[in-house]
Amino acid sequence: MSGQQANNNGSTKRFGPWPVIVIVVLASWWMTRTGNEVQPVFCDPTASEGGADVVMLSADWCPYCRRARRLFVEKGIDYCEHDIEKSVIGRNLYQRSKHKVIPIITIKDDVLVGFSKDQILQTLASHDLYPLEKI
Repeated sequence: MSGQQANNNGSTKRFGPWPVIVIVVLASWWMTRTGNEVQPVFCDPTASEGGADVVMLSADWCPYCRRARRLFVEKGIDYCEHDIEKSVIGRNLYQRSKHKVIPIITIKDDVLVGFSKDQILQTLASHDLYPLEKI
């Protein structure tokens, strides 16, 4: 057995399958993340806090915020959002909220915490912001 073959066998034993597993997981994550991104619609910081019918408190890293954003865009819902880390208004609204989970979605006077497609669509329909027959 040559010295090079011994080194190759030793490195396989030393690292095991972990490098391959890490690459597969990262590739899967990247493929599901890219292409599905919807750009946030940020609320006008000069408008009053109660100006829009649908307002979401969100953050860049929040996967449920991305799902809610995608739902609003796919269903043609007029909404806006405040990033709780980048917006002073968003940070203030989040600090005043009794909920410490995001997204926090306010639909008129209803507050929804987290992401539930059915709950969001039913609440929108109850305020005549989405057709009930499409749910």
